[in-house]
Amino acid sequence: VYRTLGNPTHSSLYPDNILPFGDKLSLWQRVASFVFEYGIVAYLGDLVQNDQKIVAKHFGDDYPPLGEIANNISMLFVNADPIFHHNRPLVPTVVQIGSGSHRSTPRPLPKKLQSTLDHASDGFIYFSLGSNMKSEFLPANTMEVLLSVFAELPYTVLWKFGEEIANKSDNVIVAKWLPQEDVLRHPNCKLFITQCGLQSMDEAIYSHVPMVGMPVFGDQFFNAKKIVNKGLGLELDYQRLEREHFKKTVLEVITNPRYRSTVKQLAELAQDQPMTGTEKAVWWTEYVIRHKGARHLRSPLLDIPWYQYLLLDVIGVLLFGVSVTLYSMVVFVRWLIRLIRRRFYAISVKKKSS
Repeated sequence: VYRTLGNPTHSSLYPDNILPFGDKLSLWQRVASFVFEYGIVAYLGDLVQNDQKIVAKHFGDDYPPLGEIANNISMLFVNADPIFHHNRPLVPTVVQIGSGSHRSTPRPLPKKLQSTLDHASDGFIYFSLGSNMKSEFLPANTMEVLLSVFAELPYTVLWKFGEEIANKSDNVIVAKWLPQEDVLRHPNCKLFITQCGLQSMDEAIYSHVPMVGMPVFGDQFFNAKKIVNKGLGLELDYQRLEREHFKKTVLEVITNPRYRSTVKQLAELAQDQPMTGTEKAVWWTEYVIRHKGARHLRSPLLDIPWYQYLLLDVIGVLLFGVSVTLYSMVVFVRWLIRLIRRRFYAISVKKKSS
């Protein structure tokens, strides 16, 4: 979509968030990112053609081509911000509406849950793998490690789990569903063990809760790297979970104040803006309506071919100029050497004859 709006992209600086890379890519990661990005571009072209057939089937042939619709996009709202996500150049038609714009107003917790969390004198750990990866699908050895470590911790563990756990310790409380935002807002929340979904991360950050990431698929590995690189917490591999390492990681994030301090600092930075993400989205939507589109903000990158954007023609001209100059210098030096040799030869012949 960035490309569709003519927004600058760079595979080495801004790898696709499906790739499990951090902020600083190695040479092979940059190669992989480049190949993946342009492979996705080719794949999306095929996808649009397939979708066009579906449109024709259900809406008729008079429906505008999808490519034409994409080229008429006036404004793109992105659930991101430069503090937590990519600090990248943006054209005026790309508006970042991150900074927790999806968050709801605080609501009271269910009475029983409120009482349990209030009485967690040492604090509690909130553990959820989101709505796609269910905790009951975790491997048996992972479950064994989790339960044995939780039993040794002085904290209450609130675990979003689809069924009861027979051999859990008394400090572990399971529930099929939990009001995540309000749980994270509770002052006794010490740690969030998360699958690293984007919204879950944002909710933890704005509640000033440090995290231990256990990514499962998709962009979660990319997000987990962000957690570590930004100093918001640490990352674990749930498939290779070791008891001592897991316990040490959990205690490190809970007891080391720098993680919570960093989360709080970044949340305050992200919220220090003239308007919220929702207010931005509303203002720019009304702007597009008032002016019947935003063609006047169209990126100039859409009007030049790819080789000009990559400066290949400029580089070609410069290389040609350098090559001609070097070739001319070589020809001149050879001519000069031959001239000097003739002069020396003539002088030596003259001396011999005299």
